Amino acid sequence: MARPLLLLDVDGVLALRNPRIDGYQPHRIVSSIGEVHELWLNPTHGVALTILAQVYDIVWATGWEHDAPRTLGPLLEVPAFPVVEFTQRPRIGTHLDKLPDIERLAADRPTAWIDDDPGTAGRRWARDRQTATFLIEPKPDLGLDERHVSALLHFAVSVDPSSSDRQRAAVVIVDREGLAVIERQRQGSTYFVLPGGGIEPGESVQEAAARETLEETGLYVEIIGSVAHILRVGDQPRALQHYVAARVLHGTFGPGSGPEYTDPYRGRGAYRPTKIPLAHLASYDCRPTSLTSQLVDPTAVQRLLSAPLLALDLVVGGGGRPLPWRQE
Repeated sequence: MARPLLLLDVDGVLALRNPRIDGYQPHRIVSSIGEVHELWLNPTHGVALTILAQVYDIVWATGWEHDAPRTLGPLLEVPAFPVVEFTQRPRIGTHLDKLPDIERLAADRPTAWIDDDPGTAGRRWARDRQTATFLIEPKPDLGLDERHVSALLHFAVSVDPSSSDRQRAAVVIVDREGLAVIERQRQGSTYFVLPGGGIEPGESVQEAAARETLEETGLYVEIIGSVAHILRVGDQPRALQHYVAARVLHGTFGPGSGPEYTDPYRGRGAYRPTKIPLAHLASYDCRPTSLTSQLVDPTAVQRLLSAPLLALDLVVGGGGRPLPWRQE
């Protein structure tokens, strides 16, 4: 099964003229015909596109056409995604009718489309199309944000069961005793991870997270929302990890019924559910640190729910480098 398409606009999505938020940097870009454009880019959009490229075939769908990979690719440090060459020639100051070419390209593939102005016909196409379609319209003075990226990742998992390979789901549960974790003892080292595991074909991120939590901790949980998406780039192939916040419905915290506890031949070391007070979290090897370092107090989860963390984990074994997004 082909991966879903992600059609990517530039103006009002990645390149802003008058941003209302911090995190954007000014750039002067010269087009292939010598036109000079003053605009603002957010360097961490490159992180978002790197993560999204693990589950989508990304295509530039912008009036910039080949100027997008030529100029923005190096600035955002992303690969040279292919380009839609539009039948109607793009002209400054006019609305580009992208839909006929987008329809031909999308054909019958699941498709996500990010465009600050898809037009009435584009909205109707996305709404009425028989194949799974997800349209995101960022505000042109705010651009692509963390919640858009999180929603796109969930959409990809929902429409492409094969994308669950090398993807994991885990939960963040915080109560008065602290953060629920699994103590791992393996190959002579002790470290801590969040409850979770692989996404099975046909499962959503939420379903996998709830199932893994029950198997590893004995807790039935309700998923609240996404708090982080982290790509482990040191692994081959790369592993994409989704983290969701959850509240406990019922159950007794302790070893669950998963193969971690019932299969003595797994050879993956020991597992022990425990909790770490947030005030002491920094003194533990709790992975991934790009996320756990953010959990400094009980309000951290609410902050992450409103702006999920997007990060590249550059160190195999749970280190990581969180890349700041922006602030209102």
